[in-house]
Amino acid sequence: MSATIANAPAASVRRAFVDGHFGQIHLRKAGPVDPGTQRPPLLCFHQSPNAGSNFTRFLGEMGRDRLAVAPDTPGFGESDAPAAPPEIADYADAMGDVIDALGLDGPVDLLGYHTGVLIAAELALLRPDQVRRLILIGIPVFSAEERAAFEKRRGRFRSKRMAPAWSRNGTAFFIGAALGSNWPRSVAFLAKNNVRANARGGAPARSFATTRVLCCPA
Repeated sequence: MSATIANAPAASVRRAFVDGHFGQIHLRKAGPVDPGTQRPPLLCFHQSPNAGSNFTRFLGEMGRDRLAVAPDTPGFGESDAPAAPPEIADYADAMGDVIDALGLDGPVDLLGYHTGVLIAAELALLRPDQVRRLILIGIPVFSAEERAAFEKRRGRFRSKRMAPAWSRNGTAFFIGAALGSNWPRSVAFLAKNNVRANARGGAPARSFATTRVLCCPA
């Protein structure tokens, strides 16, 4: 970051709605006054259950030299909820709608936090020619035993008894609906593409509780 950009005030964060697969998607965005100085746009995907408001201050900082966007994923924040519990691929499709609605034709960078990690990885699978870099915080790396236990818990959350709650308040359940059945595909993508990892304290990250940041090679 140049001294001029570093000394500039934080960018103003604005709110907007765009159309997506499941209705309107609410987002926050910030960017530089002079668009000619922009770096590739950065999209930030929040954890579940939560909303893009987590990134408000971060958007102001990153928006000094690029467009920075934090959508509310469908069913969270002020975004419309799907009629039924979505899978990670559905969330990724919706975030692709955001990219298209904002007219972002060139390369983009994605930042994911916890659930957002899987959304970012899935979107990179869907749009390999458009996603330039991934910044992934809190990636779920499980052993076979941990995955089996997780799937057992997930089955309880996705039981018929939970369906009325979804239709009543439009809220996705983190372990049940938010991760979905295809989350291992996103993790496999990260391993296949030889992403560089730096786990806190050098210890391997084995759960959501451990912060782990991964970036695709430049």
